Formats: sequence, C-alpha cells, structure tokens
Amino acid sequence: MKSLFAVILGLGMTASAFAGEITTYPYNTASATESDRNQAIEEATEQATSWANSQCIGEVTNTTVSVNGVINIGSDESPNYMATVTVKDTCVTHYGR
Repeated sequence: MKSLFAVILGLGMTASAFAGEITTYPYNTASATESDRNQAIEEATEQATSWANSQCIGEVTNTTVSVNGVINIGSDESPNYMATVTVKDTCVTHYGR
C-alpha cells in the first residue's frame, strides 16, 4: 500500500511540475469592400478577428488591429472603399492543471 501511495503521489507531483502556459500570436489579414469607408474597415476587422480568434485554443487576452490601407476603387460620385486590416491576437493556453 505504501508503494501505491508513493506512485500516486509521484504522479501528482509530476503533473504539477509540468503545469504552465503557452502564449501564441495568431493573426490574419482580411479585406472588405463597402460604399462606406468605416463600414469597410469594420467588416474587414470582423473577418480578420473571427479567423484569428478561431486559431486560439486557449484564451484571447489581447487583440491588436492595424488598418493597412483604405482606397476608393469607385468614383467620387459612387465610392466603393476597399479596406485591408490585420488582426493579431495574444492567445494564452494553460496546460497541466
């Protein structure tokens, strides 16, 4: 019985010795085209955020959004804005708990 207790205790100590966390930085770039400039940025941000978040198997602790550019691919009378956005997440995954 003592040896069984020692093995169980040893396994518990081994598992806790390997507890920790892994930080990853998933990111994605997306583009969207809308007649409204801000709406194009919002749509591109939603798309990029959705994909970046889906790559995190832990907890997203921070999200950084960078607007890479917005151009009018339409005319002055009928604007059509294309926005390109990059989203970078900080993802923390805990293990061994």
